Amino acid sequence: MAKKRTTFSEHWYRVADMRPRLLPAVQTTKQFYRGREWHVVRSPMNQEFFRMDAAAYNFVALLTGTRTVAEAWKIVTERFGDAAPTQGEAIQLIGQMYTSNLLQAEIPPDSESIFQRYRKRRKREVQNTLMSFLFPRFKLFDPNRLLDRWVPLVGWLFIWKGFVA
Repeated sequence: MAKKRTTFSEHWYRVADMRPRLLPAVQTTKQFYRGREWHVVRSPMNQEFFRMDAAAYNFVALLTGTRTVAEAWKIVTERFGDAAPTQGEAIQLIGQMYTSNLLQAEIPPDSESIFQRYRKRRKREVQNTLMSFLFPRFKLFDPNRLLDRWVPLVGWLFIWKGFVA
């Protein structure tokens, strides 16, 4: 069953008139992973990476600081149709890239709350990862050497003739 994507967002008015742009040091590369084309945006200064599909990359590439977010979204929607990011996905994309220090923007005070929520969620995810002491990993020993020694002696038990015997 296909995931329902809502084209419009009630938060769009907060970011529609912004004029963000990628930071000058950001580098992009194209990758093919599992038969799909992806674009990886990387900041060499803070080693932040961000992977996106072609439609999202075209949206971000249109954010040059001269165009508004609404203008860029309209162009990408006309170019990619249903494959283009929705307004909610565009807001999330801008927020993630802004939080990862890949995007430069003058953030109005009411838009800052959207990005603050994303920062809090990301901080919680990192804390949960660091605090997961329930499943520590300890390397005790590698049983392969022990099992390899026993194969000549009892290996015949694990074939059909051995099972019948």
